[in-house]
Formats: sequence, structure tokens, C-alpha cells
Amino acid sequence: LQDENLKIQILHRETRLKALQNQLNPHFLFNTLNCMIGMARVYHAVEIEKMGLCMARITQYSLSQNLLTTVKSELEVIGDYLNIQQTRFPDRFVCKIDVDEKLLDRNILRFSLQPIVENAIKHGLEPLEEGGKLTISGKLSGNDAVFIIADNGVGFEPEAFSELKNILRSESRERIVSSGCGIGILNINNRIRLYYGDDYALNIESIKNGGTSVTVRMPLQ
Repeated sequence: LQDENLKIQILHRETRLKALQNQLNPHFLFNTLNCMIGMARVYHAVEIEKMGLCMARITQYSLSQNLLTTVKSELEVIGDYLNIQQTRFPDRFVCKIDVDEKLLDRNILRFSLQPIVENAIKHGLEPLEEGGKLTISGKLSGNDAVFIIADNGVGFEPEAFSELKNILRSESRERIVSSGCGIGILNINNRIRLYYGDDYALNIESIKNGGTSVTVRMPLQ
């Protein structure tokens, strides 16, 4: 019965995601982006063309109906996102990616890493005027893939961080869904626990004005 309930919850969340995806008309979106890219080329607006290409690839990736993707594909969409942000905030932060090549062709949940990177930049590094650093590492650990996304940003306020840790550890998935803490990290944590089991919840460490580190562990199938 527990397994059946888990399957129902996973299907329910997949259905909600697909319903949101279907609200976008991909033909209109891609045609608009291609038009923007073409105009940027005509006017030699290199940075606009670059951002348009990155956004087109991110959009295509997000509209996929596949629940799983390869580590390589997830890193590519992260690269496109970073290119856009570094164009918006030149010299604001640097990023280092160090992922074991043995992981690149293995499957992980789609959008299980990119939103964490986005959260790190938006909430951790954007408030810094300069000197931001972001590292994305990935390695094999037994039969698991372990990824760490770390930044040297502003970190969490102690009370907010304590509340977040409690919610992430909660055995109640509904509490995680309805917590009101946003869909980023909590949504990823929820999806990983639903798909792989509660042993694979996220682990987060943060120090106010000392940065944040998020560890994502997923079994390789």
C-alpha cells in the first residue's frame, strides 16, 4: 500500500508539472527566440545573440517530457544559465565545475541540480558586489553520485536556516510541499525523496556571511 501511495504521489506531481509545461506554446516561444537571435546577428549584437541561444536551449530542456536526464545534459543547461547570469553581472562571480567524467553519461532527475545553482546565485552571490565564487563538484561514492554546489555568498539567517533544516528532515512530504518556503530547494528535496527514497534527502550547510553548501546524493541506476 505504501508503494502504491508513493507511485500515486509521483504521478500526481508529474501531472502537475506537465500541466504547467503545456501552458507554454513551444512553437511560439522558439519562433520568438529565433527571431530575436536573427535580429541580434543582423545588428551584430553578440551578447544578445549569445543570451538568446542560451535561453532557447534552457527552454527546450525544460519542455522535455522525460523525468530523467544525463548528468552531461544537466551540466550543459547549468552552463547556459551561468552564461546568462555572467552576462548580466560581469565580473560579479566566478564558477568552477569539477565533475568526474564517469558520471557524465549516467542518469539523474531532470532539474535536480540547476535550481540549486540558480538559488546559490540569486540568494547567495547577487547581494555581493564582487568576489563571488561558485563551485559545482560531482564524484562517485559507491553506487551513488554525490554533487556539491557551494558558494561564498551571504548565507542564511540562523533562524531561517534552522527552519529550513527541520523541514528538509521532516518525514511528512505534505509539510514540505505546503511549507511556503518556495519551490526551489524544497521541491528538489521532495522529488528526490519521492523517487529514490527518504535516505536521499538533501543536506545543506550554511553560515551567515560565510556561504552555503548543498549536497545532493542520488543512486546511479
